[in-house]
Amino acid sequence: MNKEINRLDCAVVEDLLPLYHDGVVNVITAEAVEEHLKECELCKKEYESISASLVGKTEKSTGDAFTLMIKKKRLKQIIITVFACVLSCAILSGVYHFLTEVNVVEIKDVQVKSVYRYNDADGEERFYVNYSSEISQSLSVERKQEGGKKVCEAILKGTVLHKEGYGSMENTLLLRAEKDTDELVFAGQTVWTEQANGDDEVPAYVYVYDFCENHSNNDEFGDSDSCSWAWSKNTFTIEHAKYGRLTWNREGKLIDGSPEAEKEILDLYK
Repeated sequence: MNKEINRLDCAVVEDLLPLYHDGVVNVITAEAVEEHLKECELCKKEYESISASLVGKTEKSTGDAFTLMIKKKRLKQIIITVFACVLSCAILSGVYHFLTEVNVVEIKDVQVKSVYRYNDADGEERFYVNYSSEISQSLSVERKQEGGKKVCEAILKGTVLHKEGYGSMENTLLLRAEKDTDELVFAGQTVWTEQANGDDEVPAYVYVYDFCENHSNNDEFGDSDSCSWAWSKNTFTIEHAKYGRLTWNREGKLIDGSPEAEKEILDLYK
């Protein structure tokens, strides 16, 4: 039987050589191919050529696959690292912005210097509040009933990490009040009550400040395109195109400027 197989035609052996090389033929066929290769130089050379070709292809394919795998792994690591860095920077930036820019903490450390309730030129009740603070803040106002009283509460909020280096800043606010408001709470402090302060005389500069803030661009209130004001130590000054420069001390006495101009402005509020 083996002799029959050993005399296999070269064409048959050539077809079997790739299978023989990969070891997927049975034992008998393998022996027949081996015997044929011992006797046939042509088939032997063909087998050596096939072997060299298959080995080179396998080594090249394996090497390329390994190199590609390493490149993909490195690229994945780079992408993950870059994404992690970008995400970390975004988180840190967001946290820093929240801590230093977003007003979420209620501020009560302010010095209230003066508070007056007055009626503006339209007859609406307002509060004038002058205070100083070392913290930049935002303001919200709540109006509510407490114990049968009408309460106006001004809430100041600042950032978690307060910005420093600004020093004490003087601020002036005009707060709209409901009619017959009984109490003003400002930054956690009760700073005005109807019982204690309802009859306080309102300084002229309070009306002038309201005029400057709310009516300076109205022809009826002075035919002016601009009105600037400033606190300087214990004085309040406005610069107005029509009424000129007027300065009052904190008690409300005019110390510089035309009394006639002061009276003309105050007459707008009667």
